[in-house]
Amino acid sequence: MSHNNSFSALRDYLSVAPIARAIIRSREIELILSEKDFSGRIIDLGLGDGIFESILARHGLSIQFGIDHSFSVLKLAASAASSKLSAGDMEKLPIRNETCDGIISNCVLEHIDNLPSSISEMHRILKKNGKVLATVVTDRYPELLFWPRFFSKFGLKFFAKKYIAFIDEAFVHRRYPKTSEWKKFFEDSGFQVVKTVSYVGPRRQALMDIMLPFVGLGRVMRNLFGREIFLKRLWLAGFIERLLSSDEEKKSESDFANVFIMAVKK
Repeated sequence: MSHNNSFSALRDYLSVAPIARAIIRSREIELILSEKDFSGRIIDLGLGDGIFESILARHGLSIQFGIDHSFSVLKLAASAASSKLSAGDMEKLPIRNETCDGIISNCVLEHIDNLPSSISEMHRILKKNGKVLATVVTDRYPELLFWPRFFSKFGLKFFAKKYIAFIDEAFVHRRYPKTSEWKKFFEDSGFQVVKTVSYVGPRRQALMDIMLPFVGLGRVMRNLFGREIFLKRLWLAGFIERLLSSDEEKKSESDFANVFIMAVKK
């Protein structure tokens, strides 16, 4: 994926969502769009408010069907996503066996109670050689947040732990597996994991954490006025790109908060 495409995805997200979401989601869009052999009947599992799907569509990836467990979220998605929408449980998807060519699961699986059952459902609905493109958090996610690192630096480990507990509750994070553990979840359900890409380095994760209060403000604005932001702030895109340009260079897997997984049904 070229720098220009990445910049465009970030610009698109900054025009409709808070910075904390934009800097993570635009990177995930870049990773998904980098998989050129991904087409056919594509399902978005846990589509959320539909913004992610709508921006993928702007960049040429068409998604036919979106599922989320929340009716209130689906109402939001209806104004953004172009796919057919349905309420559904990840542990019992309302889709027939072997009818999908591909699945997108963007930062969803870390929230699921029964993960093996949900991944088995993905396997069930995919055709042979169908692909899952999934983004998930890793075991390094909590430690790379800005505020726990800040508190720990000054010996305030109690506050660091309290903050991580707050994030877990606010984001409903059920687990923080290592990349190897995520791979095993997929392999145990019959998938072959053909690619993993670690992403969200320390700088990106820290900036996301610093800007999190504005996500809460955005939700208040959405409830009151029907949208999360009023100023598009596109001038920020270039600055953020420069700030994060070296965030993923020459780092080991342990330096990243998230991982992108491509798994194939064999």
